[in-house]
Amino acid sequence: MDPDSTARYERQLAWIMLAAFVLLFVPAWYARGPWHVDDLRYVEAARQMGEYGDWLVPRLNGDVYGEKPPGYSWAICLVHFVTGTSYLISGRIVATLSALFTGLMLVHLGRVLFGQRTYGWLAAGFFWTFVFILDRGTRSLIDSFLFMWTTLGVLTMLRAAMAENWRARIGWIAATVGALGYGCVVKGPVALVIPVLGALTLGFVWRGRRGVSFTAIGIGALAGGGFTLLWLWLASLQVGDWYLQRLLIDQSADRTTAQAHHAEPAWFYLGVILPVALPWIVLLPGAVRAAWKMRNSPPARAALGAFAWALVILVFFSVISGKRSGYVLPLFAPLALGLAWGVGRMQVLHDRWLKWPMAVLVRVGPIAGVLVAVAAFVLALAPAGAASRIPGDVGELLRGIDGVGLGILIGGGIFAALWGAMLVSLSRRPQTEAGVLLLMVPLIGIFHAALQLSVIPAMDAGRSAATFGRAVNKAWDRDEPLVVLGPQKDGIVTYYCNIQSVELVLEAPSEREPEKRVITDITGPLWVVTLRKDWTDLPESFRARFFESTAAEFNSKEYVLLHRR
Repeated sequence: MDPDSTARYERQLAWIMLAAFVLLFVPAWYARGPWHVDDLRYVEAARQMGEYGDWLVPRLNGDVYGEKPPGYSWAICLVHFVTGTSYLISGRIVATLSALFTGLMLVHLGRVLFGQRTYGWLAAGFFWTFVFILDRGTRSLIDSFLFMWTTLGVLTMLRAAMAENWRARIGWIAATVGALGYGCVVKGPVALVIPVLGALTLGFVWRGRRGVSFTAIGIGALAGGGFTLLWLWLASLQVGDWYLQRLLIDQSADRTTAQAHHAEPAWFYLGVILPVALPWIVLLPGAVRAAWKMRNSPPARAALGAFAWALVILVFFSVISGKRSGYVLPLFAPLALGLAWGVGRMQVLHDRWLKWPMAVLVRVGPIAGVLVAVAAFVLALAPAGAASRIPGDVGELLRGIDGVGLGILIGGGIFAALWGAMLVSLSRRPQTEAGVLLLMVPLIGIFHAALQLSVIPAMDAGRSAATFGRAVNKAWDRDEPLVVLGPQKDGIVTYYCNIQSVELVLEAPSEREPEKRVITDITGPLWVVTLRKDWTDLPESFRARFFESTAAEFNSKEYVLLHRR
């Protein structure tokens, strides 16, 4: 292919992949409310920062929020200011932009490591369509923001190592300082460790000592960490020395060693990663095998370096005591990069370890499209009330899908079936493997958009904090006091009632929290937000004077609003 044809092909590919990205992520912004406590907690911390003006330290319920630095809250506030969307939607936009920029970094790395942007676009497509990225890239979670900064740190350190002179290297070192420094203000010291491990591993496997700039690593880590310590010192001057202890020891060191912080066995992530790395994880054995066979070539060594980069992140988080599924999000970018190179070698190697998984993947698309379209069509023709006879969550879901949703599912299923059939036909032609898998990304985008516009809204009412929060805001008489019983940190009341704080009360006196009132000592009109299980623990004589105003499930717990006149 001549240079002009190559450039034209890459431009067309870019437009296709960016259109697929929009289908994959944008419909999810407004599809539902927050379904998990963390989704709302981080958003409420950002709202309190933006609305009440404390830009140095995050707060929840008017009190210092000592679990995370403010970097994520700053980003949400910036997007809220620029777009005018709610803080919840702004948090989702931050996650989506993180996925977008990480994908574009993979495009750049594809050109740097493999000599072609096509590999990078394939890696970006794989990355965007991993189940885990589709989930976290559409939610207001801090881990979604972190993987962008860790990937950027690896990229800048790698480019610093490749720089031909100090003039070029200084710019990349400065970028490394920014990436590591801001990453630390997002998540803490882990944002230093992950990119440094990644840069060392990728650089050494790819180019040996020439692939690593220890100057960039050293200056980046010291200056980036120094920036974080400067912020932490200023924050401690404002709120007290306990804040430094809380973030450096309790939230960082203790999560590495202490058994109390989400402790899991070393093999925990093996069971986590396999399902959330679908559909592309099935190509991993063949891609690693291909890279090993061709390990004497620089691109193959770069692919092995990408796999090693992913592996070292997995090992690091498997060794430390504290484990949560979102911690390993940074390994999906290098995993996608290595898989993209392996798929690109299919037309050369003809390896059955790549051919058979691809054949399965290509045929899943049209089958799924037909099943979705037929199921939606049958449901549309079913007599009224038929779904009410189906028990459990399935019946609730079917009853919640309206006519528009069914139309979207039927249309999306038919379109996906036709698109998938085209890919099956195309896959039978020689040397079309990479192109077929590239075109699977828009196919997944069609499916995901259809689900976000039809199925997810039907599930929202029974799972979202918005259902309960809006009901509280509507029912609560602002002339009467409202309290929250129990250590609720999710911010339902403050976010949906648009207030800075609400009084937290106890079920019984506590020596640890002597300043808090006991609910049974409060007299007069009162509104109470609590969990049903906590409410039933109170004396019957006290509860008898209240009536239930509203109730809803959120985060697998039933919340209730009660009122005493």
